[in-house]
Amino acid sequence: MDDRHGLWRTVSGHLPDPPALYRPGRARHVHPDLQAGGGDHRTADGAPVAGEADSHPPCRDPAGLRRAVPVPRGRPCLPPGPAPPVPVQRGQRDHEEGVYLLWGHSLSISLLLDHLFGLPHPEQRDRFGDEARRAPVVRGAGGGQHGGPVQYGGHLYHDLGPDRDPGQHRLPHPVRRRDPLHLGGGGPALWRELFPGEGGGSADDHREHRIDESVRSFGCGEVPSMSKQVSVRYLMALAWPAILEQLLLTMATYVDTAMIGALGYRATAAVAVNSSTAWLIMGILTALGVGYSVQVTHGLGAKDFDWARRASHQALVGALALGGLLMVCFALLSSHVPVWLGADEEILADAQAYLFCYAMGLPFYALLNVFSAVLRCSGDTKTPLYVNTGANFVNVVLNFLLIFPEREVVLAGRTFRIWGAGLEVAGAAIATSASYAAASLVLMAIMFIRPSPTRLSVRGPYRPERFILLRAMRLGFPVALERVAISSGQLIMTRFVTSLGNVALSANHVAVTAEAMSYLPANGISFAATTVVGQEVGAGEAERAKRYGDLAGWLGLLAGFLGGLLLFLPAVPLARLFSRDEEVVLLAAAMLRIVAVSEPMFSLSIVLSGVLRGAGNTQAAFISVLVGMWGVRIAAATFLLYWAHMELSGVWLAMAADLVVRGIICMVWVKRLDWAQMCRRAVKT
Repeated sequence: MDDRHGLWRTVSGHLPDPPALYRPGRARHVHPDLQAGGGDHRTADGAPVAGEADSHPPCRDPAGLRRAVPVPRGRPCLPPGPAPPVPVQRGQRDHEEGVYLLWGHSLSISLLLDHLFGLPHPEQRDRFGDEARRAPVVRGAGGGQHGGPVQYGGHLYHDLGPDRDPGQHRLPHPVRRRDPLHLGGGGPALWRELFPGEGGGSADDHREHRIDESVRSFGCGEVPSMSKQVSVRYLMALAWPAILEQLLLTMATYVDTAMIGALGYRATAAVAVNSSTAWLIMGILTALGVGYSVQVTHGLGAKDFDWARRASHQALVGALALGGLLMVCFALLSSHVPVWLGADEEILADAQAYLFCYAMGLPFYALLNVFSAVLRCSGDTKTPLYVNTGANFVNVVLNFLLIFPEREVVLAGRTFRIWGAGLEVAGAAIATSASYAAASLVLMAIMFIRPSPTRLSVRGPYRPERFILLRAMRLGFPVALERVAISSGQLIMTRFVTSLGNVALSANHVAVTAEAMSYLPANGISFAATTVVGQEVGAGEAERAKRYGDLAGWLGLLAGFLGGLLLFLPAVPLARLFSRDEEVVLLAAAMLRIVAVSEPMFSLSIVLSGVLRGAGNTQAAFISVLVGMWGVRIAAATFLLYWAHMELSGVWLAMAADLVVRGIICMVWVKRLDWAQMCRRAVKT
């Protein structure tokens, strides 16, 4: 059996004989460039082609023998010009071996997914087309007629053209089950990350390759386009761990609130007066995570693993720097902030102690937030789930030991004496900071130990680079402004609520805590949307990115509708979980029913904000918050509170109007987004 270009021998040990692609008696053809430049030309049984030496000649540069790089047997040197046409048999599938085969006009493509990596997951079949009938073309440096992928044994080969280093002809990219990344493309670190020590050329010789569906394959007709279908299963596979993580985090918050509520409404008010400050701090650190994690997902989508690796290393430095700065600032201001927020004398001391102890854990929270964001954007949403679940457990146990004094507990008819520190409100803050520390150290160990494109190393590229730092600022600064707009608006709203008395302040805190359950599925979908849309944008797939954004929006709207029902129907029992004061419970339940109407649009705004972040547009969410919070909520609350005298109900009606406006703005923004432009902007330049 003839072996065109010696390619079949590469996989002859894995595949059955091809069906009549090479007819017996057909004249052998060896490309002239291969005849002149060498290469390993063998038949399927491994014997040399007649007339060729059994030596191992170098792979030469057809453009002028610029460089000669030895190529091991079975790794072909691909010619720069078009090969003679061969019969095309697309989409043939051998069910016994589970191998997808695709023969094109220029090069043979074999996807050994089943034999080597298992059958592709259902959500990946649209990646490779219906039964592997489609394949992208990877354009070379000059954007000319060269470039065409060939997939053997999970490794991707390219013809890069005469002006490229022949050592780059083999770009390894394992295609695995559930791999969210695209077939095709490559970055400077791709070779040495996956196959250290192999291949010719330095890292500087490597170039990025982008999928371009408009390129024609060696002049042999239109390139089959990638499937534009999207997968709900794939999106939800990334979303459900994040949703479960948010659920467990909310449950831990509920337990925390219930333990503090057992101390009385004064303790609840002392924590509530600091809630807007805590949201401001978390918002700033979230902006840091967005600035680096979006670069990670764009780098992985573009197959520029070196970019993703450098971004993850420099995220560690940024987290330590910003977390340390915030710790110092709020520790020094802890005695002043509660006074500025209007805390009265009976809760002032507890509020000051809570803020100081909470500030001590901010460096650890910064690390936890950044590492979780990087892992989610690399497609791993389960590790943050496991680690943060453990942190929640630590928080609850420490709450039990630090909040309450030493006491006796009766279990199964036996009396046990349990130690307790009796620190009350300060003990809750210490438990929170300790849980942040434990979780961040575990995540850091995972980032250093587990192999991945974003793995940290002791001698890694920690020195801040201008490009990564500026892009992190461009992506993260609008997020920081968004959080500042939210938190500063909440500070004003807290002043409004504080003026209504401690009962209203406690009811407001209980209602806000209970409301968090309604939108946590939207948070999980938002994380998944950022990952998927970011990788699609990084890979240049504008249409698929748009479709995934639309799909995520519909899922967010549905999740918000269900969350609104959850708030409206069992409002009183839900509020009773967090307070034993009946007046507080009834007032909080009334507020939950008011805000339940706006939950679908609020969830939509959360999800679409994640979509826009994945696309690299972080300004839209800031504008929606600026208009909603300052243009609607504060103005409406001022009118309803001081002129209509609606007290706490007026504050929550203004909040509901704000959430609806945010959802409308984000929806219009996504509909008008130029996805092709976002794909171009995502390219590392």
